[in-house]
Amino acid sequence: MEKRTIRVTGEGKVSARPDTIELKLDMTDVCKEYAEALEESARRTQALRECMAAAGLNGDDLRTVNFNVRTEYDTEYITERENLLKKKTKTEQVLKGYRFSHSLKISFPVDNELLGRVLGELSRSKTDAHFDFDFTVKDPAPLRAALLDDAARVCRANAQTLATASGAELGEVIDINYSWGRLDIYSHPMDLEYSYAPALMEPDEAYSIDVNPENIELEESVTITWALK
Repeated sequence: MEKRTIRVTGEGKVSARPDTIELKLDMTDVCKEYAEALEESARRTQALRECMAAAGLNGDDLRTVNFNVRTEYDTEYITERENLLKKKTKTEQVLKGYRFSHSLKISFPVDNELLGRVLGELSRSKTDAHFDFDFTVKDPAPLRAALLDDAARVCRANAQTLATASGAELGEVIDINYSWGRLDIYSHPMDLEYSYAPALMEPDEAYSIDVNPENIELEESVTITWALK
Protein backbone atom coordinates (compact mmCIF):
# COMPACT_ATOMS: atom_id res chain seq x y z
CA MET A 1 0.00 0.00 0.00
CA GLU A 2 1.34 3.37 -1.01
CA LYS A 3 2.26 5.61 1.91
CA ARG A 4 -0.11 8.53 2.32
CA THR A 5 1.50 11.98 2.47
CA ILE A 6 0.52 15.62 2.52
CA ARG A 7 2.63 18.39 0.98
CA VAL A 8 1.94 21.97 2.08
CA THR A 9 3.55 25.33 1.36
CA GLY A 10 3.55 27.99 4.06
CA GLU A 11 4.48 31.65 3.68
CA GLY A 12 6.21 33.40 6.53
CA LYS A 13 6.22 37.14 7.11
CA VAL A 14 8.36 39.34 9.31
CA SER A 15 8.74 43.08 9.78
CA ALA A 16 11.87 44.86 10.97
CA ARG A 17 12.80 48.46 11.67
CA PRO A 18 15.99 49.55 9.84
CA ASP A 19 18.91 50.34 12.13
CA THR A 20 21.66 50.89 9.54
CA ILE A 21 22.31 53.20 6.60
CA GLU A 22 24.32 51.76 3.71
CA LEU A 23 25.89 54.52 1.64
CA LYS A 24 27.02 53.57 -1.87
CA LEU A 25 29.49 55.68 -3.85
CA ASP A 26 30.64 55.46 -7.46
CA MET A 27 33.54 57.27 -9.10
CA THR A 28 34.65 57.09 -12.73
CA ASP A 29 36.84 59.12 -15.06
CA VAL A 30 39.14 58.77 -18.07
CA CYS A 31 42.88 59.43 -17.89
CA LYS A 32 45.41 59.38 -20.71
CA GLU A 33 47.75 56.90 -19.05
CA TYR A 34 47.05 53.68 -17.16
CA ALA A 35 49.22 54.72 -14.20
CA GLU A 36 47.48 58.08 -14.10
CA ALA A 37 44.10 56.33 -13.85
CA LEU A 38 45.31 54.30 -10.87
CA GLU A 39 46.73 57.38 -9.18
CA GLU A 40 43.60 59.45 -9.75
CA SER A 41 41.38 56.71 -8.38
CA ALA A 42 43.59 56.43 -5.29
CA ARG A 43 43.55 60.23 -4.81
CA ARG A 44 39.77 60.43 -4.95
CA THR A 45 39.36 57.40 -2.71
CA GLN A 46 41.57 59.04 -0.11
CA ALA A 47 39.50 62.22 -0.44
CA LEU A 48 36.36 60.18 0.24
CA ARG A 49 37.93 58.66 3.33
CA GLU A 50 38.74 62.16 4.56
CA CYS A 51 35.11 63.18 3.93
CA MET A 52 33.89 60.29 6.06
CA ALA A 53 36.32 61.21 8.84
CA ALA A 54 35.26 64.88 8.73
CA ALA A 55 31.63 63.79 9.13
CA GLY A 56 32.46 61.70 12.20
CA LEU A 57 32.90 58.25 10.68
CA ASN A 58 35.95 56.02 10.39
CA GLY A 59 37.34 56.54 6.89
CA ASP A 60 38.87 53.05 6.96
CA ASP A 61 35.34 51.60 7.08
CA LEU A 62 34.87 52.67 3.45
CA ARG A 63 35.11 49.40 1.51
CA THR A 64 35.59 48.65 -2.18
CA VAL A 65 32.72 46.79 -3.83
CA ASN A 66 34.14 46.83 -7.35
CA PHE A 67 37.18 48.33 -9.07
CA ASN A 68 38.37 48.13 -12.66
CA VAL A 69 40.39 49.99 -15.28
CA ARG A 70 39.61 49.47 -18.96
CA THR A 71 40.65 51.00 -22.24
CA GLU A 72 38.29 53.50 -23.84
CA TYR A 73 38.20 54.38 -27.51
CA ASP A 74 36.72 57.13 -29.65
CA THR A 75 35.40 56.47 -33.13
CA GLU A 76 36.80 58.79 -35.78
CA TYR A 77 35.29 59.14 -39.23
CA ILE A 78 37.87 59.62 -41.98
CA THR A 79 37.04 60.61 -45.56
CA GLU A 80 39.51 59.11 -48.00
CA ARG A 81 40.80 61.52 -50.62
CA GLU A 82 39.87 59.27 -53.54
CA ASN A 83 36.30 59.02 -52.21
CA LEU A 84 35.93 62.68 -51.30
CA LEU A 85 33.44 63.40 -54.10
CA LYS A 86 31.43 60.31 -53.19
CA LYS A 87 31.55 61.35 -49.52
CA LYS A 88 32.48 57.84 -48.47
CA THR A 89 34.08 57.50 -45.05
CA LYS A 90 35.71 54.84 -42.98
CA THR A 91 35.90 54.57 -39.20
CA GLU A 92 38.94 54.21 -37.04
CA GLN A 93 39.13 53.37 -33.35
CA VAL A 94 41.43 55.81 -31.55
CA LEU A 95 42.54 55.21 -27.98
CA LYS A 96 40.98 57.88 -25.79
CA GLY A 97 42.55 56.71 -22.54
CA TYR A 98 41.93 54.49 -19.55
CA ARG A 99 38.67 54.63 -17.61
CA PHE A 100 38.72 53.71 -13.95
CA SER A 101 35.53 52.79 -12.13
CA HIS A 102 35.51 52.47 -8.37
CA SER A 103 32.42 51.50 -6.36
CA LEU A 104 32.55 51.70 -2.57
CA LYS A 105 30.22 51.48 0.39
CA ILE A 106 30.14 52.34 4.06
CA SER A 107 27.57 51.54 6.74
CA PHE A 108 26.64 53.50 9.84
CA PRO A 109 23.74 53.71 12.34
CA VAL A 110 20.48 55.37 11.32
CA ASP A 111 20.99 58.98 12.39
CA ASN A 112 19.60 61.91 10.38
CA GLU A 113 22.12 64.36 11.80
CA LEU A 114 25.03 62.10 10.93
CA LEU A 115 23.61 61.43 7.47
CA GLY A 116 23.27 65.18 6.90
CA ARG A 117 26.93 65.72 7.83
CA VAL A 118 28.06 62.93 5.52
CA LEU A 119 26.09 64.30 2.55
CA GLY A 120 27.30 67.81 3.31
CA GLU A 121 30.95 66.70 3.25
CA LEU A 122 30.43 64.74 0.05
CA SER A 123 28.78 67.67 -1.70
CA ARG A 124 31.84 69.81 -1.02
CA SER A 125 34.36 67.19 -2.01
CA LYS A 126 36.25 67.27 -5.28
CA THR A 127 35.73 63.62 -6.06
CA ASP A 128 32.84 63.85 -8.56
CA ALA A 129 31.40 60.87 -6.70
CA HIS A 130 27.80 59.88 -7.28
CA PHE A 131 26.18 58.47 -4.19
CA ASP A 132 22.96 56.94 -2.96
CA PHE A 133 21.87 55.22 0.23
CA ASP A 134 19.57 52.49 1.50
CA PHE A 135 18.30 51.55 4.93
CA THR A 136 18.90 48.02 6.17
CA VAL A 137 19.62 46.03 9.34
CA LYS A 138 23.08 45.40 10.73
CA ASP A 139 22.49 41.73 11.59
CA PRO A 140 20.07 39.95 9.21
CA ALA A 141 20.54 36.50 10.78
CA PRO A 142 17.77 36.86 13.42
CA LEU A 143 15.39 38.09 10.71
CA ARG A 144 16.05 35.06 8.54
CA ALA A 145 15.56 32.74 11.51
CA ALA A 146 12.28 34.44 12.46
CA LEU A 147 11.11 34.31 8.84
CA LEU A 148 11.76 30.57 8.54
CA ASP A 149 10.17 29.92 11.92
CA ASP A 150 7.01 31.74 10.85
CA ALA A 151 6.91 29.98 7.48
CA ALA A 152 7.26 26.57 9.15
CA ARG A 153 4.58 27.48 11.71
CA VAL A 154 2.12 28.51 9.00
CA CYS A 155 2.97 25.42 7.00
CA ARG A 156 2.33 23.07 9.93
CA ALA A 157 -0.90 24.85 10.91
CA ASN A 158 -2.26 24.52 7.38
CA ALA A 159 -1.19 20.90 7.15
CA GLN A 160 -2.80 20.13 10.50
CA THR A 161 -6.08 21.74 9.40
CA LEU A 162 -6.15 19.75 6.16
CA ALA A 163 -5.23 16.49 7.84
CA THR A 164 -7.88 16.88 10.55
CA ALA A 165 -10.52 17.78 7.97
CA SER A 166 -9.59 14.60 6.10
CA GLY A 167 -9.82 12.40 9.18
CA ALA A 168 -6.07 11.83 9.40
CA GLU A 169 -3.17 12.80 11.64
CA LEU A 170 0.20 14.28 10.79
CA GLY A 171 3.09 11.86 11.03
CA GLU A 172 6.79 12.36 10.59
CA VAL A 173 8.31 14.98 8.32
CA ILE A 174 9.45 13.40 5.05
CA ASP A 175 10.86 16.37 3.18
CA ILE A 176 11.52 20.11 3.59
CA ASN A 177 12.01 22.28 0.53
CA TYR A 178 13.38 25.80 0.86
CA SER A 179 15.08 27.96 -1.75
CA TRP A 180 17.80 29.44 0.51
CA GLY A 181 17.80 32.53 -1.68
CA ARG A 182 19.35 35.84 -0.75
CA LEU A 183 17.00 38.10 1.21
CA ASP A 184 16.60 41.67 0.01
CA ILE A 185 16.71 43.38 3.40
CA TYR A 186 16.58 46.99 2.24
CA SER A 187 14.29 49.99 2.42
CA HIS A 188 14.78 52.79 -0.10
CA PRO A 189 12.52 55.70 0.90
CA MET A 190 14.42 58.37 -1.05
CA ASP A 191 14.62 57.79 -4.79
CA LEU A 192 17.41 60.30 -5.26
CA GLU A 193 20.95 60.24 -6.57
CA TYR A 194 23.32 62.87 -5.24
CA SER A 195 26.42 64.11 -6.98
CA TYR A 196 29.20 66.64 -6.57
CA ALA A 197 27.64 70.08 -5.93
CA PRO A 198 30.06 72.30 -3.96
CA ALA A 199 28.31 75.55 -4.81
CA LEU A 200 25.24 74.50 -2.84
CA MET A 201 26.96 74.17 0.52
CA GLU A 202 28.81 76.51 2.82
CA PRO A 203 31.91 75.29 4.72
CA ASP A 204 30.98 73.08 7.69
CA GLU A 205 27.32 73.11 6.64
CA ALA A 206 25.31 69.90 6.78
CA TYR A 207 22.17 68.87 4.96
CA SER A 208 19.04 69.11 7.08
CA ILE A 209 17.39 65.71 6.65
CA ASP A 210 14.39 64.24 8.42
CA VAL A 211 13.90 60.71 7.13
CA ASN A 212 11.94 58.09 9.01
CA PRO A 213 12.24 54.92 6.92
CA GLU A 214 9.36 52.49 6.82
CA ASN A 215 9.78 49.02 8.22
CA ILE A 216 11.35 46.36 6.03
CA GLU A 217 8.74 43.75 5.14
CA LEU A 218 10.03 40.28 4.26
CA GLU A 219 8.23 37.22 2.95
CA GLU A 220 9.51 33.71 2.34
CA SER A 221 7.94 30.34 1.71
CA VAL A 222 8.82 26.80 2.71
CA THR A 223 7.28 23.52 1.54
CA ILE A 224 7.05 20.56 3.92
CA THR A 225 5.88 17.02 3.26
CA TRP A 226 4.45 14.92 6.11
CA ALA A 227 3.42 11.32 6.34
CA LEU A 228 -0.22 10.80 7.28
CA LYS A 229 -1.37 8.34 9.91
